[in-house]
Amino acid sequence: MRSDIDTFDDLRRRFVAFANQSDSAATTIPPQSYALPEVLDLETSTIFEKEWICLGRQEEIPQPGDYFTSELAGEPLLVVRGDDGTIRVLSNICRHKWTQVAQGKGNAKLFVCPYHAWSYGRNGRLVNARYMDRTEGFVKEECALPELRCELWHGFIFVNLDPDAVPLAEKLNNLEPLVAGHRMAEMSLFTGEDEVWACNWKILVENFTEGYHTFQTHAKSLQNATPTDLTYWGHDDPAFSAFYSPTGPDEVVREPHSPDLDETQRKTVLMICSFPSHVMALAPDRVFYMCITPQGVGHVRTKWGVASYGEEFSNDNRENIARFYRQVNEEDRVTLERIQQGVGSRFARPGRMSWLETTNMHFGRYIARKLAA
Repeated sequence: MRSDIDTFDDLRRRFVAFANQSDSAATTIPPQSYALPEVLDLETSTIFEKEWICLGRQEEIPQPGDYFTSELAGEPLLVVRGDDGTIRVLSNICRHKWTQVAQGKGNAKLFVCPYHAWSYGRNGRLVNARYMDRTEGFVKEECALPELRCELWHGFIFVNLDPDAVPLAEKLNNLEPLVAGHRMAEMSLFTGEDEVWACNWKILVENFTEGYHTFQTHAKSLQNATPTDLTYWGHDDPAFSAFYSPTGPDEVVREPHSPDLDETQRKTVLMICSFPSHVMALAPDRVFYMCITPQGVGHVRTKWGVASYGEEFSNDNRENIARFYRQVNEEDRVTLERIQQGVGSRFARPGRMSWLETTNMHFGRYIARKLAA
C-alpha cells in the first residue's frame, strides 16, 4: 500500500495519537485500518476474542431444539434452546475429530456428527459414541461440547469467548435507562437477512451510526422519515455511543409503541452502537439492528433484522416496511463497497469529520485504544 504509513508499527503509533484527539479536531482513522490483514488479526485478538458480540434474537429459536449456527473469531458456534428453555452457545466442533455437528438452522433432538455419528444432546452433552467401548480411558461425560458465556439483553443473544470478561449487563449499565422504556424483549423479529458485503466491518458500523450520509445516500428513503437536519448528538460512553434522529414533521406518530415512552421518544429514533459491532435504530414501534462480524479484512457478515411488538403497524404494513429496509441496505451496500475500493488508494488519507459523525469519532477512539494498547 502506497502511503505515508510504511509499517504496521507506524499505524499503531497513529492510533495512539488518534485516541487522544478531541471531538472538534476529529478525523477518520487511517484508511489502512480498513485494508491491512495485520489490523484484522489484532482486532480479532483484542476485540472479537474479548468483547460481547451479538449473534441474533431470542425469538429465532423459540422452541426446545431450535438452533442456528454462527461463527466468531474463527470459532464455529451452535446457538440452541435446551429442553429447560435455556439458550446456550456451544462449540460447533465434534469432540472426536472436529467436524461441525450442525449446519444452518432448524430443530434437532440430537446433533449428530456427519463423520462418525457422535451424538450430542440439546445441552451439549455427548449421548452416544458408537464403537468407543474398547477405547481405554474413554469417558463419555468428559466429551461434552464446550459451552461459552452467553447473556440475553433485551431479547438479543450475546456471546463472549473470554471467560473473564465483565458481565454484559454490567458493561451496558449506562445504556439501560436509554432503552428500557422500549421493551425490546417483548418485540418479535418479522424480517431480516444474513448477508456478506464486500467492505471492512468497521465501515459498516460507522455507516450505521452516523446521520451525515442520510440526506445524500438515502435521499429517497430514510431522509423522508428521519431528515439529517433534525439529528442531534446524544451519548458517549466507554461501552457505547448514541445519537438522536427525530422523525420528520410530516411523519405520523408510530404505533403500536411501548406505553413507557414519553412524547419525545414517540417521535425519535435512537441510533446506538454497542461496541464493538452491535448497532440499532431504536424507533418507537420497532428496532432495526445489525449483528456485524468480520469475514476477512475486506468482507463483513451482517445479520440484520427488524423486530416489532407483533401487531400490524397503524400507518403501514410489514411487507412495505421489510421492502423499505432492503432498499436502505442496498443503498448503503453499494456505497460502502465503493469505499472499500478506495481505502487502498495512494491518495487516501484521514479525512476531517463533521459534527454529524461524532459517533464515528467515538467508535474510532474505541478502536484506536484497543489496537494501540
